[in-house]
Amino acid sequence: MYHKRNKKLLWNTINWKLEDLLAKDNKIVIPDLQRDYCWGTTQNKEGYYLAEAFVKSLINKMNSETMNLGILYGYEVPKGHIQLCDGQQRITTLFLLLGMLNRKVNNVF
Repeated sequence: MYHKRNKKLLWNTINWKLEDLLAKDNKIVIPDLQRDYCWGTTQNKEGYYLAEAFVKSLINKMNSETMNLGILYGYEVPKGHIQLCDGQQRITTLFLLLGMLNRKVNNVF
């Protein structure tokens, strides 16, 4: 889709690899309008904390060739700055999980 007013190309959908999304050159920006991280204290219908349920779903998909983490809404302005509109809870949980895994392997990454 081409936006005439500011002459920028707007993408309706882009499939990102997690390694590309979290690349060193990218910065994920959580706008102030987003709610605070709450998955660590909120439970689903089954009684699991939402972060725990999300990690369990990741573990169940580990042997899949690809994993779909759901739709993230955002835009990239300026280049390398991904402004999240939706998906903050999932991205924050992934970031925390990757940080803890990195600690377990003595900060190799």
